[in-house]
Amino acid sequence: MSDNPYQSPNTADLGLLSQAKHRSFRLTARTDDPRDASNAGAISDAIRFTLIQQLPVLIFTSMVLDGGTLFKGAAVAVIAFWAGVAMVLLRRGTNFSESDVLLIKWGYLPTSLISFNAWQMIARLFCMG
Repeated sequence: MSDNPYQSPNTADLGLLSQAKHRSFRLTARTDDPRDASNAGAISDAIRFTLIQQLPVLIFTSMVLDGGTLFKGAAVAVIAFWAGVAMVLLRRGTNFSESDVLLIKWGYLPTSLISFNAWQMIARLFCMG
């Protein structure tokens, strides 16, 4: 049997088949692989880092005296980001790749830039038009 974790087990050797795990759906299934435990720590660190990024942004945008427009844009960015993170967490289970950790850790910055610009454009079109 090769070292490819995505390859189906050899059906000719029934002794190995009962001991081997079928891992062709590794991206969606939860496994007891020891490599997954190291990813769990990286995910929790990434989530903590992201919360440390988001809380000051929400606090400072709530203090701007613009009628709450900037804070609403920041809140939309936070909601959009956590919806994306929830999709990744539900889809991957405990099998996170390095790009998933990178997305969770640094994905808020591009999400907030896109959301802020979209929110300002929508506010100009509908609220001040």
